[in-house]
Amino acid sequence: MANKEKKISEGLEHMELAAKCLKTSFFKWKPDLDGAVSEYGKAAVCFKNGKALEKAREAYIKTADTQCQANSHFHAGKSYEQAAMICRDMKDHDQAAHWAVQASNFFLEYGTPDTACSALERAGKMIEPVQPEKAIELYRRAQDVAEMEDRPRQAAEMAGKVARIYIRLKKHEQAYTALEKEMTLWSGVENFPMVNKLVVAAVLLQLHLGDYIAADKMYKSSMSVPGFGSSEEAMCLEELLTAYDEGDQEKATEVLRRPIIRYMENDFTKLARDLTVPGGRVGTNPNPTDGAGETVGDDEDDEYSGGLC
Repeated sequence: MANKEKKISEGLEHMELAAKCLKTSFFKWKPDLDGAVSEYGKAAVCFKNGKALEKAREAYIKTADTQCQANSHFHAGKSYEQAAMICRDMKDHDQAAHWAVQASNFFLEYGTPDTACSALERAGKMIEPVQPEKAIELYRRAQDVAEMEDRPRQAAEMAGKVARIYIRLKKHEQAYTALEKEMTLWSGVENFPMVNKLVVAAVLLQLHLGDYIAADKMYKSSMSVPGFGSSEEAMCLEELLTAYDEGDQEKATEVLRRPIIRYMENDFTKLARDLTVPGGRVGTNPNPTDGAGETVGDDEDDEYSGGLC
């Protein structure tokens, strides 16, 4: 406790010194911005070490404001990002998002859009477990920045994060829209293997929504994707959609248990696990296989939760 109090006391001293640096007088016409930045930065570290998080946040914000006055926008962005991290430790997720956005704006002004995207992505990861909707806003903002700066790969990654959060929130229509955007972006950089995987996810989503026609349309329209028609994904989807069309639950279950679907990302494998053919008939085979000749038992569901992510 004594050490914490000592650190807080040191922080207060640095804050006073920073204020003196900013004062002007008859003999001192200009504030000492560099000196104030240094003292505010030292104060922030002291407060952080002393677990005085509110004071640490204030010190980081003052550091950033002073750096802004000195036209040091990149470093101001870094200080605002530190303020966002402090807000995360305080469980103040709205403020964490606010200062992360502020940081990204300064990074953009400085001309480093990649750093701006990274700041928004880090903030999204910080608050995603507790405020997924707010995380979606941050990822979408990062996606917009990446697209504006002609960074389609980074934009695709952000669109993917949005889609997967929507799936977890069971907002499947919004997830489908985000998946379509992700597919478009990956197609633009000719990452067709990734597009093939996303086609499978999109078909699973439409089937989950009970729209076989839309799922079949997605499958057929994807034949224009280079290499999709001869891919394992296409063959798997063709069998799955045929099983749905014929109302064959047993066949659909067998297809959905194949490794190409079972080892997708968790968010997608969970969709596959929950799928049932409307009015589907069940065959006489009590032990369907997984497509590789392996018998599937009652405890097979556990394998869905593994995934590769």
